[in-house]
Amino acid sequence: MLQPAVLTQVLEYSNLLFTILFAVEMLLKIIADGPLGYIRDGFNVFDGFIVVLRCFFCSSAFITEAFEVYEYSVACARLQDAF
Repeated sequence: MLQPAVLTQVLEYSNLLFTILFAVEMLLKIIADGPLGYIRDGFNVFDGFIVVLRCFFCSSAFITEAFEVYEYSVACARLQDAF
C-alpha cells in the first residue's frame, strides 16, 4: 500500500527543514568553538558528518528531480518536432 502524496510532500519538506536547522547549528558551533575546537569533540564530528550526508542527499534529490523535469520537457519537445 502506497502512502498518500500529501504525506510524502510533508516528509520531504520536514527533511529539508531539519537539514537546514542542523546545518545552521553546525555552522554556529564552528563559529563559536572555532574549527579546531569543533572537531575536538567526537560528537560534533559525528553530527557534522551526518549534516554533510543529509545536505548531499537533499541536493542530489533536488538535482535528480530537476533533471527528470528536464528529460520530460526534452522528450515533449522531440515529440512536438516529430509532428
